[in-house]
Amino acid sequence: MNTYVHPQKQMTIALDNYLTISPILHADMIALLDCETETQQWRRNFFIRVSASLIEGYAHCLRELCAVSFKCSAMPKLNKKETKVIESEKGFRAVDRIKFSLRDAYKVFELTPAPDFENKTPTDLELSDVSWNKLYDGAVWIMEQLFKFFSLLQEKYLGAV
Repeated sequence: MNTYVHPQKQMTIALDNYLTISPILHADMIALLDCETETQQWRRNFFIRVSASLIEGYAHCLRELCAVSFKCSAMPKLNKKETKVIESEKGFRAVDRIKFSLRDAYKVFELTPAPDFENKTPTDLELSDVSWNKLYDGAVWIMEQLFKFFSLLQEKYLGAV
């Protein structure tokens, strides 16, 4: 059964989601900043929390707000990619989802000044290959160690399977 939800109610839900997520993400960031150190552990934790949770969380909320606004009013002048990212974020790299979501939200809600991405390229928002390879190798290594631990544990206590 398909239940109709009025666009105003959808906007309220989207705004409630944004307002619920915002203080949580903000508090996480402040808590991390309050205990800032020069350690690699802190840097990694801050990078992961800010980049993954805060930025993607906010971008998702912005896409929800924009999607509902399309139902409530005349659609602003968005190009094909901008419209597509709001309708479905699939097929877009994270940097493009964030960029289009933010730009779209400024256009949809007629806010100025809009972020100027002309001086920021996707490369500026990405990790260098060297940094990525180190992060990737470290993540793979730790996962291998975890899997190896459970395999060794099983072999030692349960015998070869």
